[in-house]
Amino acid sequence: MNSSPLEQLARISRNPRSRVIITGGSGFLGRALTRALIEEIGVNPQSILLVARSEAKLIDAQHELNVRIACGDVANRTFVRRVLSGATGVFHLAGFKHLPLAEEQCLECISVVWRDGFRRQ
Repeated sequence: MNSSPLEQLARISRNPRSRVIITGGSGFLGRALTRALIEEIGVNPQSILLVARSEAKLIDAQHELNVRIACGDVANRTFVRRVLSGATGVFHLAGFKHLPLAEEQCLECISVVWRDGFRRQ
């Protein structure tokens, strides 16, 4: 029987060796998800690794949420393999954040979110 995503997250939160990766972790959605995982599900903040390109935003998120961080680009195959090694779960939220820009540069947006974020793993 398959368990729900919330049940899976609760199980992860009880495992001291769990490692949850959140790409785009320093953005609005990444931080909101991180807060929900910590405050509502009970995931240990130190088991969460936020991944993003913005060093300054990652450091702010680390201070705010007491999580681990990795600065890099999901388009970099070596980086993605390294951060995903040993991951218990992954939330892929990296991508374009401005809708008008995504609409103007649709192919690039799809490339970043889908090809670079998933296929290159």
